[in-house]
Amino acid sequence: MIKYLGSKRLLLPDILRMVACFGASRRVLDLFSGTARVGHALKRAGYDVVANDNAAFAYTLARCYVQADRARVIGEVERRLEELRHVPSAPGYFTETFCERARFFHPRNGARVDAMRARIAEWGEEGLDGDVEAILLVALMEAADRVDSTTGVQMAYLKQWAPR
Repeated sequence: MIKYLGSKRLLLPDILRMVACFGASRRVLDLFSGTARVGHALKRAGYDVVANDNAAFAYTLARCYVQADRARVIGEVERRLEELRHVPSAPGYFTETFCERARFFHPRNGARVDAMRARIAEWGEEGLDGDVEAILLVALMEAADRVDSTTGVQMAYLKQWAPR
């Protein structure tokens, strides 16, 4: 899970219990969805969820975790992820900004992010299904989150490269 100040992860059991108090209602609005943890948990609990947020990353997370129908897209997602595993690294904007000017990521990881993000963008220009694109972008965000060199609070970066 992506590190996010203000995450509702620890509140999920209480939120699910409170929503269940509304009885037969099965439609829920996740207003200001952020990382979509609440909407995702509600979807897993069988609710019809409408997620909303103004931030682009939040929209992508909600489209992946709340909107996308796994059964419909899983085959294409798996094929595309396999191709992304073999995309050669290519440093670009992400590497320069987040690895060289700052130390959020090691440059070799940044170059992987740049290359994969560029390939997903190419597929988008070719007409990639929007739900598949969201899932691929979230997979990339989560993979990058696992190899960052930050502490997770206010995105403070470490003075030495993190071993991850």
